[in-house]
Amino acid sequence: GDFDEAGEPMLPEGVSVGDACLAETVQAGERKRLKGVLLSARKTSPHLLVKFVGTERGEPFTSLSAPGLKSSYLTRREVAAWVAPPEGWGGAA
Repeated sequence: GDFDEAGEPMLPEGVSVGDACLAETVQAGERKRLKGVLLSARKTSPHLLVKFVGTERGEPFTSLSAPGLKSSYLTRREVAAWVAPPEGWGGAA
């Protein structure tokens, strides 16, 4: 289920409120993965409030890469623990 024994929403493995996370969201009709921070969890679905703070690689947003929304409620399946990409990952510099 989506709730623990105390009736609280379950968090993704390795993610606590206040932690950096990898969030999957839809932006301009396209699925995107963004670096986020889990702000809170609520009993109403979707449960997890995530503030978007950077690109999938952890880089700050530019005017082109910034999502339309600064934060969004997401499901547990759309949120994962943040893992910094290896140095040099992701192509052109």
